Amino acid sequence: MGFYTHGAIQREVPRIEYHEDDVAFTAVEAARRANGSGRDGRIGELITTLLAAGPRHQAGETYQVFLLSAVDAPETIHLDVAITNDTVAASGRPWAWTMGQRYVSLARLTAPGVTVTSDLAST
Repeated sequence: MGFYTHGAIQREVPRIEYHEDDVAFTAVEAARRANGSGRDGRIGELITTLLAAGPRHQAGETYQVFLLSAVDAPETIHLDVAITNDTVAASGRPWAWTMGQRYVSLARLTAPGVTVTSDLAST
């Protein structure tokens, strides 16, 4: 899973280690999972951290949770360079490369010479 921020796809592409839909973001669920080990413990810590962080995650709502490999883990891919967004609207103004989600294969992201988002559209 890659991340697009500050006008570029960032160099670090962590591996998705686990994905779960409909995880309740409540203190009760966080405590229940924190008592577990491994993946449940990580999810419990994540719920607690995100609820404390502020308004993006509302207590009582359900969210998808992705557990990702660490930046320094061997499973994390490191691109040679961040891939800069060079997409522009018809007016010539910069246009966000992602609007929600966008899918590109790892093979395409790691292809030789890819340095800008327009390179990803090439075949």
